[in-house]
Parts: sequence; C-alpha cells; structure tokens
Amino acid sequence: MRIVSLLAVWVLSCTSQSQTAEPHLDALPPLIPSDQAHGRIGFHGRPGDPAWVVVDLGEAVTPDEVVIFPARIPAAEEGIAPGGFPPGLEVEIAADDTFASAVRLGRWTEDAAGAGAALPFLRIPGNGASGRFLRVNVSGSRPGPGGRGRFFTLGEVVVLENGRNTALGRQVTCSGSTENPPRWQVGNLTDGYLWCEGFAGSGEAPGNGYHSAIENFGPQGRKWVEVDLGEEREIDAVSLIPARPRDFADAAGFGFPLRFRVVADAGAGSERVVFDSGVEPFPNPGSAAVTLPVEGIRARRIRLDCTELWRRTDDYLLALAELEVWSAPVNLALGRPVTSLDNLETSQWKAVY
Repeated sequence: MRIVSLLAVWVLSCTSQSQTAEPHLDALPPLIPSDQAHGRIGFHGRPGDPAWVVVDLGEAVTPDEVVIFPARIPAAEEGIAPGGFPPGLEVEIAADDTFASAVRLGRWTEDAAGAGAALPFLRIPGNGASGRFLRVNVSGSRPGPGGRGRFFTLGEVVVLENGRNTALGRQVTCSGSTENPPRWQVGNLTDGYLWCEGFAGSGEAPGNGYHSAIENFGPQGRKWVEVDLGEEREIDAVSLIPARPRDFADAAGFGFPLRFRVVADAGAGSERVVFDSGVEPFPNPGSAAVTLPVEGIRARRIRLDCTELWRRTDDYLLALAELEVWSAPVNLALGRPVTSLDNLETSQWKAVY
C-alpha cells in the first residue's frame, strides 16, 4: 500500500515562510479535489466583532506553520451559497486562554471582493512564537443564499510543528456557530478531514490496496490487516486511507468498515487499543483520510481490527487503500510487511506493491 500524506509533503517541501505563491509549491503536482462524501464539511460560523475560534493544543507548541483550509460544499448541491471562507482573519497564539499576552502570527485580507472563495488553503508562518492556545479571529462574513442572513465557514485548522499536526483531535471553542452535525460542527475544525485528498503524483497508483476475502453471511464478522514496522517506534498518528478502486463502479470509501478498532502490538503482552469506533456505525469517510492521533504510543505493529464489514452488493468485505503510521513527517509503514486474517489477491488488489 502506498500513498503520500498531503501534510507531510508540505513539511518536506515548504522551506520558505511566505504566504504568497512559492516556486517549490508551484512545482508540486495538483491537489485532488474531494467530493466531501464523508459529510464532515467543516465549521459554519456566525458573524461577530470579531468572530473567533480557539484551539486548545493541550501543551505549549512552537508552530512552524498554521494552515487554514476552506470548507468546500459539493458542487452538485443547489441552493447553498458557495465560498464561505471569510474576507479577512488573523491568527494569534498565547500561553493561556485569556490571550492577555498573545502574539500575532499573521493577518490576511482578500485582495479583491470575493477572492477568498477560490483560496485552496492559507499558510501563516509560526515566526518562532509559542503557546498552548491558538485563536483565529475572523473579520467580515458572506451573504447567505437568497439573502438569508450572513455567515462564514472554515474547513480545518492545522498547526504544524516538526512535521506533526498538533491540532489534530484537539478541543475547539468558538464565539458562535450554527451546529448541524456531522456536516457542520465546531469539532470538524480539527478532525483531519480536508476538501482535498492529496497530491495527484507523477503517475497512477500500482493498484487499489488491500481487499479481504468476501463473505456472504452478513456484516457481522471479524477481519484484520496489520503492518509490521520492523522494530518498536514512537508513533504520532495513524491514517486510514479509504479505497476507491478502478476496477469497480465508482464508490468512494469502498470497503471501509462500519465498526473497527486500531490496535498497537495486537496479541502481545503490551497490546493497546488506540482507537475504538464505538457502538454506532462509523460514517463512511468517502475519499477523505481518517487520521487518528495516538500520542505517547510506542509500538512495532499496528492493526486495523474490523468487527462490522462494508456491504458491497449482497456480500461483505473489508478494503483499504493505505494504512499509514506516522512519526513526525515520516510514514513508518511505507514498504513494510503486511499480514491479514485473509485477503483477495488480484492484479489490482495486493497488500503491498
């Protein structure tokens, strides 16, 4: 399984701190737009003077860069105002949530009316400042469809330090929002779901990824797939990349499990569950990566343990394009051996390419 993390590529590629277009960014392959099939589009804010969102990073962080993504509504939807990215904002960081001694990291204002609607993402340099709390102050708003009030939207707040998104999964508060979960909610700002899938790359992927044996007995059944890192390593996050096969009718999120756990060193004395999807079915992520923070974990093996399978037609299976295990900007799972309970091997489906 092989895929390149969007954030990791930025960290390795973005050496300049300019907020404008940069030569090394222009040389990268284009981003792949997502149809937002996962349904967790972003945050729907209410205007304020100013409006704001605050991310509690859990500890003092010295960001290399803050990256703010817009929320992209699927193009096929009608009657919804597109381009809700606000016309201006500033980012500041502070040691405590009073922001009494806040340091401004940067300020941005669109250079022409409505220009922010086309923004792919906004990069703010860290400038060496540190703090536990990051605040985004929003100035201005957008008109709602049919003149129904005013609003603004944001998709994701990413805080990069040494190649790691320190904002992932962190608590967010705000001055005011319109909550309509899971589509619009304040927690979407740090859930890792972006409007884009990653970089297109220089060529086609060699295959679809991993595919379990097919079952006809129903969705209840155990399947698992595991990567061996070769030695015990410190891990920051695990990413599950949904499959979107080329040899099947287009289906974003093909084979993604409804209930599952992520287990470190399964079957060993040090086994630890680092994520459990819970009793409710996990929403299909579509084309979006599911990135799970697993701070403080050291492990040699990471297993996706599925207990409820995805329904294809009248049968059931587990499939995954990629299982990534991150330590700072490095995917420790790249090229490592993969084992599974069972698998379906074809020219397009293989655990490792």
